[in-house]
Amino acid sequence: MSRPPLADIRRKIDALDAELCALLAARARLVADVMRAKTGDAAASPMRPERETQKLAALMAWHANAAPPFPVAGVLAMWREIIGLALAQEGGVSVVAPAEAMLAARVHFGASLAYETAGDAQQACARADVGSIAVLPLADDAVGALVRHREAGSAAVVFATLPLLGAPQAVCYGDVPLASVGDDDVTLMAHSAAVESGAPIFAGEEFTLIEHAGFAAPDAPPVDDAVYLGAYGRLPVLDAKARSDG
Repeated sequence: MSRPPLADIRRKIDALDAELCALLAARARLVADVMRAKTGDAAASPMRPERETQKLAALMAWHANAAPPFPVAGVLAMWREIIGLALAQEGGVSVVAPAEAMLAARVHFGASLAYETAGDAQQACARADVGSIAVLPLADDAVGALVRHREAGSAAVVFATLPLLGAPQAVCYGDVPLASVGDDDVTLMAHSAAVESGAPIFAGEEFTLIEHAGFAAPDAPPVDDAVYLGAYGRLPVLDAKARSDG
């Protein structure tokens, strides 16, 4: 059987690329519709963490079922860039992080947003009170700053862990609305004493951060000595082969 001419294949690829560009433009027009619908609502945040989690989980399910010849991590990264484009279109979000968490922040939020390196985690937490998104590493000093910031009455909450795939190494922290995703909801609490329930994601000298099953709102009654940090939906856990294979 003769092979198809390479030029014909490339023309088909170019046509598909043009369709992708047209779809991105159509999506941008819908984002503009969303912006008009929010006109007059000064408190409306462009961030909707639960919708992002639902979309990511749907992409992971599609990838598992369709088994395309490329890794799921690349699919999620492309989609995160599209979300970054939409956030920039809606006015942008400033992302602030200490130097040790900046790579995780840029990988997650993409190339379209503004970034600022904070001197330390305490400074990053303070910026979360004025509209920025803080990305904080899971390290003793950063976790301590986060817990004390929440204890001081901040409206900012943890709404995601990073990276998307793999063991948590950082958290996203900001004044964004929280909503339930579904069965995969977890509530993140900081404990100063040992507890038997939940799944720990960080154990430090002063605090242990534990994910408890289910969604709890920021105004939920306190539990024992725990400090409420936030809530989010967890994505399915993939082994290393699933993350890298198509």
